[in-house]
Amino acid sequence: MQLKNHKMSWIVGALVVACGFSAVRGLQGGAGPFEIFQQIREMQKQNRELEIQIDEKQERLRRFAEGPSESELEVKRRLKYLNPGERQVVLPDGTTGQQEQQQQQPPSANPKP
Repeated sequence: MQLKNHKMSWIVGALVVACGFSAVRGLQGGAGPFEIFQQIREMQKQNRELEIQIDEKQERLRRFAEGPSESELEVKRRLKYLNPGERQVVLPDGTTGQQEQQQQQPPSANPKP
């Protein structure tokens, strides 16, 4: 009798181990859960980046709603719109414009020695 019970416990144990192994492997194989966790991490990272973009755009819209000066600056920047009497200075790449500003100052601003 004890030998039969012993064999039966081995069979039940092997069956439990086999069921557990198949449950862990699932339909996708042994790497399935790890791939899913990796995909979840990537999607969470994308969500954080999208939330940052949404916050930036909401802040920009808030600034536009506060006053016309911000929207006017945006129009000037994008459409290169100028008011009458304004001049646009186009500088070559790599220059800061400090030398040009110093040369354009009126002579009365520079003290004479």
